Amino acid sequence: MSESPERIIGYYIIASQDIDEGTTAVQLTVAEQQEKLAEYAKKNNKVIVAEHQEVGDRKRKRFPALEVALDQCKHVGAVLVVVHLQAMVRNEHFTEFLISSGREFVCLDQPLVNQATLPAIVENHRQIRQEHSARIRRGLEQTMAKLGNPNALKEITRVNKPKTENAIMFALILAPIIAFYKSRGYSQRKMVDSLNEEGFLAPEGGEWVLSQLQKVLERIELNNVAIEISQTLREFDEKRYSGEQMVRALKAMGAKAPHHAEWSEQLLESIRERLESIYEIMDFNKFLVDVFPQMLEYQQSGLSDEQIAQRLNQEGVQLPERVLWEIKQDILELPADKARHWEADDVDIARNVALRRKEDIDLFVNNATIEKAIDLVDKATTVQ
Repeated sequence: MSESPERIIGYYIIASQDIDEGTTAVQLTVAEQQEKLAEYAKKNNKVIVAEHQEVGDRKRKRFPALEVALDQCKHVGAVLVVVHLQAMVRNEHFTEFLISSGREFVCLDQPLVNQATLPAIVENHRQIRQEHSARIRRGLEQTMAKLGNPNALKEITRVNKPKTENAIMFALILAPIIAFYKSRGYSQRKMVDSLNEEGFLAPEGGEWVLSQLQKVLERIELNNVAIEISQTLREFDEKRYSGEQMVRALKAMGAKAPHHAEWSEQLLESIRERLESIYEIMDFNKFLVDVFPQMLEYQQSGLSDEQIAQRLNQEGVQLPERVLWEIKQDILELPADKARHWEADDVDIARNVALRRKEDIDLFVNNATIEKAIDLVDKATTVQ
């Protein structure tokens, strides 16, 4: 009596632009991967019960199709077959998901990669990456030192982060004003004139020019779309939709994509990244309102940073993601419970970030601009 064929579920990774950047790997289409899976099944007495696909990206954090495939493997007793793993073994989110699932899997293009060997392979890649990063950092620091500023590398990174945040935050703040202008039928040049006439400062201070407004309009549109579909994306996640299913659903429901673009998995990832940035900004702004005043009171009462840290720990205050990001610039890996444990240095970092954020907000949200915004709201109400 012949042995019944083993069930397998195929998982196809569609190569993104950067998945094999810097490598000589051959990129396979879905049809080519399907052909390889069928050939594997025929040679090894396997039966294909399902197939899933999604775009692979070394920076990607979520893999809904992989999640569905692994869950299906569990329910039907199948083995996952990754047809063309490529460089995804270097994506920690991807490999962590595979390892934590505990499910057996096979990689056709890299037969040595399986559930037993993957943890060691991942650790090896992590060490290589850290060594490579350390070499680059040392090289850059040596170059900067020769130019007279050994700390330039860290400073560039730390300067760029708040600039990006400010650009997103600025667009969030300006959105209602731009919406009012649009309701009045203003052209972009008319908007520039109105912003200058009404005393609204440009992103870097000073008067507005058309190119500045156009960049802000793009950010506003991306912010608006991200916020508008955030609940929809959560529902898709709960239903365990793959990226491809999400794209199809968004198109079917007529959801507007930013900048007249076509919905794609890459665009979805951009939307998710923007949402993460918005949530991080909102999280720290909440910290700025709810916790920072109390920190200042502790400081004014004569408490040291160590004592303030003890108080925050006793009160169960978690470190904001924005502060954790600053800490990560000096520490390669944070302890798993770091968010729940304040130290004296963390208090100093949080204070500096908070004061910088407050200055950035005050640049635009000051008494003069608030009065102008109120006037615009009054005008909008009168028009309606």
